[in-house]
Amino acid sequence: MKNCFRIAAASTLVLAGAAYAQEAPEVEEQAAAPGDIVVTANRRVQSVQDVPISISVLSKDALASSGVTNATQVQLTTPGVNIATGVGAPIIFVRGMGTGSLVAEAAVGLYLDGVYLPYTAAIDTSFLDIERVEVLKGPQGTLYGRNTTAGAINFVSRDPAAEETVEVKFKAGNWGTLQGQAYVSSGPGPISVSVAAQYTHHDPYLKNLVADRPDYNDRKEYGVRARLKAELSDLWTATISADYTEADDFGSIGFVSIYPNNFASNPAQGGNFTLLDNDPRHTYADFPSNGHEVQNYGGSLTIRGDLGFADFVSISGYRNIYQNSGPDSDASDLPLSAFNSQNRFKNWSQEFQLISTPSSSIEWIFGLYAFDLDASFGPTAVFNQGNTGGPRADDANLIVQGRTGTRSYAAYGQITVPLTDAFKLTGGMRYSTEKAKLTEQTVSVPGVGVILSDTPDEKRFNSLDPKVGIQYEMDGQMLYGTYTKGFRSGSYNLGSPGSPGPVRPEKVDAFEIGGKHTISRGLLFNWAAWYYKYDDLQVSRVVQSGSSLFTTQNAASAVSKGVEASLIVNAIDNLSLTLSGSYLDTKYEDFTGAAAFVPHVSGYGLTRVERDVSGLDLPRAPKFTLSAQATYTIPIGDGSLDLSGNVYYTSSYFLDTPSDIRQDGYELVNLSATYNLPGDRWSIGAFVTNLTDSVYATYHNTNVYGFGAIPSDPRIIGGMISFKY
Repeated sequence: MKNCFRIAAASTLVLAGAAYAQEAPEVEEQAAAPGDIVVTANRRVQSVQDVPISISVLSKDALASSGVTNATQVQLTTPGVNIATGVGAPIIFVRGMGTGSLVAEAAVGLYLDGVYLPYTAAIDTSFLDIERVEVLKGPQGTLYGRNTTAGAINFVSRDPAAEETVEVKFKAGNWGTLQGQAYVSSGPGPISVSVAAQYTHHDPYLKNLVADRPDYNDRKEYGVRARLKAELSDLWTATISADYTEADDFGSIGFVSIYPNNFASNPAQGGNFTLLDNDPRHTYADFPSNGHEVQNYGGSLTIRGDLGFADFVSISGYRNIYQNSGPDSDASDLPLSAFNSQNRFKNWSQEFQLISTPSSSIEWIFGLYAFDLDASFGPTAVFNQGNTGGPRADDANLIVQGRTGTRSYAAYGQITVPLTDAFKLTGGMRYSTEKAKLTEQTVSVPGVGVILSDTPDEKRFNSLDPKVGIQYEMDGQMLYGTYTKGFRSGSYNLGSPGSPGPVRPEKVDAFEIGGKHTISRGLLFNWAAWYYKYDDLQVSRVVQSGSSLFTTQNAASAVSKGVEASLIVNAIDNLSLTLSGSYLDTKYEDFTGAAAFVPHVSGYGLTRVERDVSGLDLPRAPKFTLSAQATYTIPIGDGSLDLSGNVYYTSSYFLDTPSDIRQDGYELVNLSATYNLPGDRWSIGAFVTNLTDSVYATYHNTNVYGFGAIPSDPRIIGGMISFKY
């Protein structure tokens, strides 16, 4: 399979070289209106106001002014999106739909420069040379395909700058916060190169009160990304991108309790613990953890060319992720539950596209896609009650490991035909065929050997997913309606020996209406309303029961419906303002066998049961989310002062699928002030994130000993200095 990808990539280079002598047509540049943002959500370059789907776009300037420095903070500016980070992997939900497993492919498709990233661990890093982030809400089955039943997020990197460029930025603050970022670009020429690098550090946010044990939730991360863009001819370009990120710390693996009647609260046990509500900066963790380590690297080759009748695009990608995590998951100083897990995920992808030219009155795109994934879970050392050893696997009670693979192929097309000057009709179709394979999954006892082995198995899943849409557009006003069918592939349960599946494919029928309105130059109002019906919804969660650590099961049916709106103001001199909000209503219509934990009969700890959760809200689906971002620029002589603020509010929501544990509503406020010195090269500033020091659970963990949570980051106050040339 790897050879197929390499041959395909090589063939695109040959094709590009054959076109070297062709001449380019002249392209007329058009001035963009204030607030007009260019996106590639429809696999072509368009203004965001011309795209008939619900989409939120964050430019690099908007990310910086809002205090968003990594993917987990995107929710601060995007209502309807809920993101948490636990054990080194973000958990992403869009409009109430997502996945809670750390070892299952996400229901929100993640893309870096057009390359699909199946596991969220690939984006658990600080942003490097990101040009913009596009959040596409709702199923994107036709153009994006597999595992986008909740939506898709595109991370778009900067191309090498048109001029020689050097940018350096340094931030420092309390809690030992340090971040350095640098970007260098070679400037114009037939071959241009850019390199970006970053280092991020902060001290532990969670002090461990157990002697001689590590503190938790710190950060030590560095990364580098390089891009090379070659102008093969006037009509053909090739862009090579490569990146490497490494973290070696105790980040996102420190827990406190959110259940006062946990097992350690039993006076007979004599355990100590802290609660999120009254002491979110201390924990009791007796497990001798070796921390959290991540190595994440990959690359892509993108070739674009003009064939005359159409534009040709080839995207080849590779990603390799290694994780090693050792959390003490019982949130107490008793030897109850801990594990040390080593996971590796590798995938290749190849995509070919033919896209109609910008001058064509009929917009169309046709594509072919291939994808290959190899996922290894473990060896994972499980430490059960009474085991004071670790983190060595030889000290464990059980060793769990498994391996799965997926091979997927797809063909798709979408066409938009103008019916009149104002009306357009869109139709699309995608056919996907996938083979999922369980290579192995075993449980063994050190010194004894294998005690449980799942039978290797494989299963093929096919899906035909249509899209139909109509839009009206006249004088800056757009109304649209769409029907889309989405497909999330069936898979096997990694980390759940004895119940490997396969899990059935998830299907969704999605209806959406919306409008995009240019009220005046620099004043935009956008809205959308939706109704999604899910069948065989894949529900993933942490269980930590016996040898099972994670599980995914099918809910018979679920519904998500709601409305959202945003107002973008750039019509007032020196002021940029965005107001947005979302109302969400989700329900399990039929889910009778949900894996659940209920209070133990002793009054301490929990018992695992199966529960009917039909009629309950879905997890991480708050009724209301609101956000506001504003930047006001004050000219001061030949310099300027930028005052920026971001306010985010969410109402309460369930943390877990079948539980009664809710996260109360909370607000987050980020502020910054930046003075740009005359000449626009040097800037100095101050910032504060989480101004009100809000405390909430970013991630939760459930086992028979109680409910645990990773606390939110504390208030950070600091300063910054930057230089650009």
